[in-house]
Amino acid sequence: MKKWAILGGVAVVVIVAGIVVYKMTRTEEVVVPRVVETTKGPDPNLARIAEFAQLVETYEAKGDVKDALFALAQLEKLAPGDPRIAASRPRLTEKLRRLEAWQTAHQKADVERKDALRANTLAVWQKVVDLCTEAEKLAPGEKQQTLSRSILTVSKQYRDWAQARDEERKGNFAAALDLVAQALAAPEPPAELATYKTALEKRKRKQEFDRAASEARKEAVAAKAYELWQKAKPLAEEEKDVAEVEAKLHMLKVAVDPAERDRRFAESVKAGDAALKAGDLDAAEKAFKEAQRLKVTELAPGQALLRVAAARTLKSYDAAVAEARAAEEKKQWADAIDAYDRAIKLKVESAVVARRKEIEQTHRPPKIVLVLNEQSGLKMEFVLIRRGSYLMGDAQGNADEKPHEVAIAKDFWMQTTELTQAHWGIVMETKPWMSPGIPHLPVEGVSWDDTQKFFDKFVPMVRDRLPGRTASLPTEAEWEYACRAGTKSRWSFGNDEEKMDVYGWSSAAKVKGPQTVAQKPANPWGLFDMHGNVAEWCSDGYGLYDAAPSVEIPTFRVYRGGSWNDRPINCRSSKRERDVPTKSSLFLGFRAVLR
Repeated sequence: MKKWAILGGVAVVVIVAGIVVYKMTRTEEVVVPRVVETTKGPDPNLARIAEFAQLVETYEAKGDVKDALFALAQLEKLAPGDPRIAASRPRLTEKLRRLEAWQTAHQKADVERKDALRANTLAVWQKVVDLCTEAEKLAPGEKQQTLSRSILTVSKQYRDWAQARDEERKGNFAAALDLVAQALAAPEPPAELATYKTALEKRKRKQEFDRAASEARKEAVAAKAYELWQKAKPLAEEEKDVAEVEAKLHMLKVAVDPAERDRRFAESVKAGDAALKAGDLDAAEKAFKEAQRLKVTELAPGQALLRVAAARTLKSYDAAVAEARAAEEKKQWADAIDAYDRAIKLKVESAVVARRKEIEQTHRPPKIVLVLNEQSGLKMEFVLIRRGSYLMGDAQGNADEKPHEVAIAKDFWMQTTELTQAHWGIVMETKPWMSPGIPHLPVEGVSWDDTQKFFDKFVPMVRDRLPGRTASLPTEAEWEYACRAGTKSRWSFGNDEEKMDVYGWSSAAKVKGPQTVAQKPANPWGLFDMHGNVAEWCSDGYGLYDAAPSVEIPTFRVYRGGSWNDRPINCRSSKRERDVPTKSSLFLGFRAVLR
């Protein structure tokens, strides 16, 4: 840019100087005496005539055409008949015409040059070069030619640079470098151009490496591939390229050097044996696989890999058994059973199989029966709900049913039926229900607060008869998980609303109140009346699924499943309802879970 400023300044100075000289010379017109004829001796204007004649020649030689014409006009006033006037005027007039044409072309080129500095593309710089070339041809003198030639040189330099960038974008790095070299050959190239050349050379070498590496990768003959990678090696500059070349040459060298192959084979076997002895199975496997690759006909590496696999199995088996025993100590029975299952898949040991069975029967039974009254034989049955994960909610449901993945971290046992009036009566010795006192009807007319009073009395009974266990309402996530029983449909029996009357009690059945429990088919996990009959309280406070948990006491509590008075659509697995914890009605009951 400094170069352009200097050249522009020169042009301005030339034009301004011409104007100044012209004006200075014009002022002399006032003091030049007219020619006076005299007979008293030599003409006193001869010296002035000679002076102006010399000025005409000097200005013309410098290319100051306007100044030369002004001096010629002064000469004509002093010596109108001087033959030099007639000889010089046509020539100077033609030069003036060319000067004005040059100035026009030069100004046009300067405007385009400013646009080119902004756009900086090949097309605009080529236009500047063409205009500068035209201006140089029109230059009337050496001074104008020098100025035009200087601007033309710089414009060609920027044009070549722009063309080099175009070639670079096409991947023609050699052509781009030729253009950059051409631009750098011009006087005073910008420092950025040399930096650009360095980057371009690096990209060219990268391109050459990529081509050489691609050819080497495609070569199936090991010896030939080794030779091609050797050629690619000097071109590799980036760290990943250098690493690839070294790795390929290391791997392929054995194909051209049998002694090297034997040496590496022996080293790999030795390293594998040492790693296996130290218990580093990954390192042992890697070493033996390398030995196997080096000599595919050798049996020893394959046999060693079998030993590694056996050691890995034993290690995994020991780890699984240790994990199972640690889980037992923490009374995490589900984790213990899962760990024993992994161990048994790896290796069948009678002691491990027996221990797993014992835990299953003692701590993870598929069903728990709790006898509430020995005389009447009244009992509560609970089925095992194994831990797992599922998609909670319904994309087609209400706004508060947004689907999201939920993990049930621990096993629990859910009551197979809703709590009956008989169950409540034994535990609480009260009758809160609104419907007739029929023992096998679900208890209803209980608020969420009432359920907590029930568990205050029920939990001690559970701990007395089932040591190590407790009881509570299910969480909302546990309730839906158990209701779905592994299904993804809107009801556990499918998506057909018309089947609701077969599997549950809803308004479609047109009954007048709660019905005796367990009359309809159970869901796939053995739970009755999860859809309809009475809605069931859950332990949770109500909130949107994606809302942050509140530390405040919930205003509302959740109940699920719908009731005999609800439409089938409101008895879906994901349907959520809420009410204040003091609310009781003919539609609300609950069921218990053991933990």
